[in-house]
Amino acid sequence: MFAFLLLLSVLLLTVGFGVFLTSVDRHARNQSAETADGIVVLTGGFARLEPAIQLLREKRGERLLISGVNRKTDDQLLKHALDIEDKLFNCCVDIDQDALDTIGNALGTAHWAASKDYKSLLVVTNDYHMPRSLMELRREIGDIELLPYAIRNRSSGPFTMGERIGQYRVLLLEYGKLVATFLRAALHDGRIPALK
Repeated sequence: MFAFLLLLSVLLLTVGFGVFLTSVDRHARNQSAETADGIVVLTGGFARLEPAIQLLREKRGERLLISGVNRKTDDQLLKHALDIEDKLFNCCVDIDQDALDTIGNALGTAHWAASKDYKSLLVVTNDYHMPRSLMELRREIGDIELLPYAIRNRSSGPFTMGERIGQYRVLLLEYGKLVATFLRAALHDGRIPALK
């Protein structure tokens, strides 16, 4: 019985990892082309901020929330790093320095969106981080429409062996976090969360 349950667990985790990889690839290939009320970018990964700023410049949302900014980073440093003009930054960029993880991102984003009465958000993060981000956001954000805008977690050009190993390490770690998030949501909320 133990061997059967172990085999079944391994099988389920393997199939789940395949579903996760498919979801990551789908998000990376299908960036939302829609305009939303607001834009949120979850910091912490590869090349997330610049595309979010560009979406704001293109007026794809009226304001941008940068969630998870290091508390030691002040506005001037952030403006300089992003090469964003003062007028756009001062009128339309909000900074969340309280979020320390994806759960914090979701809580801060929910509060920000509710305070603005937004009904839709463009969500900018890396492709591998998008499934878990959407799961956490949906738990906190209610009926607000979430439009994924995933950034591929790699530079252009061919992979070296070390880069490929590093990429799979990131994917496996993120998959583990997604499984934990899934189980936490299922046990706490009493329902199976959707992986979209």
